[in-house]
Amino acid sequence: MSRRALVVAMVAIAAVAAVVFGIVGDGSDEDETVLPVSDGPSPTNPPLPPAPISPTGPVSEEVRAALDSLVSDPLGVRLTEFETLGASGDPRIAWQLVDHMRITIGFPGETFSSNAVADLLGLSRIEARLLRDPDADPDAVGLAWADWTDLLLAWDVPTTQDYVDDKRELLAQVDPGFAVFVTDDDALDWRRVTWGGVERDGIPTLVDPIVTAAEEAAWLPDDEMILGLVVDGEARAYPQRHLDVHEIAEDTLGDRRVHVTLCTLCGSAVAFDTTDVPGVGPLRLRTSGLLESSNKLMFDPETESLLRQFSGDAVTGELLDAGIELPILALTVTSRSDWREAHPDTTVLAEDPGTGRGYTPGVLEARDGDGPIFPVGDIDGRLPSNLDVLGVDGPEGPVAFEPEALDAVLADGPVLVAGIRIDAADGRPRFMTVDGDELTPLSTRWFAWAQRSPDTAIWPAEAAAS
Repeated sequence: MSRRALVVAMVAIAAVAAVVFGIVGDGSDEDETVLPVSDGPSPTNPPLPPAPISPTGPVSEEVRAALDSLVSDPLGVRLTEFETLGASGDPRIAWQLVDHMRITIGFPGETFSSNAVADLLGLSRIEARLLRDPDADPDAVGLAWADWTDLLLAWDVPTTQDYVDDKRELLAQVDPGFAVFVTDDDALDWRRVTWGGVERDGIPTLVDPIVTAAEEAAWLPDDEMILGLVVDGEARAYPQRHLDVHEIAEDTLGDRRVHVTLCTLCGSAVAFDTTDVPGVGPLRLRTSGLLESSNKLMFDPETESLLRQFSGDAVTGELLDAGIELPILALTVTSRSDWREAHPDTTVLAEDPGTGRGYTPGVLEARDGDGPIFPVGDIDGRLPSNLDVLGVDGPEGPVAFEPEALDAVLADGPVLVAGIRIDAADGRPRFMTVDGDELTPLSTRWFAWAQRSPDTAIWPAEAAAS
């Protein structure tokens, strides 16, 4: 029996047991079944050894001079300067070295930086990988930058006082437009921010795409995944194949300006109402080229502010100063056929939405099947890291739901989970408080949700133990 089948079977058993023992909800619906959630997080790997002790205060003049060479001319650093950094005994400067590795992959400097970090921490990068995950493959090639960064994050190694300035200069070597993003704002932990491999605006936003009636979309198979959105009664399907390429679609729906976004690295699909942002008006969202813990950072070209794709909150610039958090709209990730059955009048993006290019489905399916491909530090091992979940902030705390298991149990009627009442509506689970306030789920991968909400519970409870 597959793990998925086992989970669904456990859900069915739990539901039957709840009915047999007369466990019913507190709401008015007598058929509402109360189902348990898992306990909070528990250690999943052996504890790490103590982190190396880091000094405080400024670095020495000799180290500062070597760092200046590192950030101003990443490909021209001399071997003696790497040796100076590796022999400094200051673990904090490992952060500048891993940032240097990230932008010099394939060049000799990558190896020199990795060797310097090994000297600073007193272990090889393969040992660093196995410290975090004893079950990891020591023979996997991997990237030195990722192995070291994951360990530094797990150890919570601090940075030097001038780390943010150094990071700004390093990133500007890749794209001068990155420099304006890197600030001393407290809303971002810059240790967790890395270059995503594209330049600023390097993934073009799909603006005002051409749409057609559903019956004209014969090119789209019934079982293909779409991102479905309803605004003021108007429904639209955004094929995932389009969002795999563009990651952001800027559109008008129900007389509202909206952005439908997909972080292809962590699977988070989120829609925002960007009609009237205080102090800005209609907002535009573009790809910054930077990531935070393997999640997309977007930017507004008007204010040069960065915003998190996962939550829509501004983390730098004028929008941070204004306390902007974009309103999140309920977005459904489902098949084209299920969406059309629930919304017969839906429109759908045209096969060519106005770009003149083709779109191939499933092009990213095998890219990160083994887990996040950018560093994230510790990963909660209660569920497989890349398992798709629905995350909900409920009245009793955050809960991660397994969508297939939820669909199976909702076939028998509404359920109550950790103060969240769930029923099926319009082809998707609908989440509410017991008082009837609607809750907006976030569709994402487990590793991303667990980092956002480390105290999250899991439903079904049996899944966390399997």
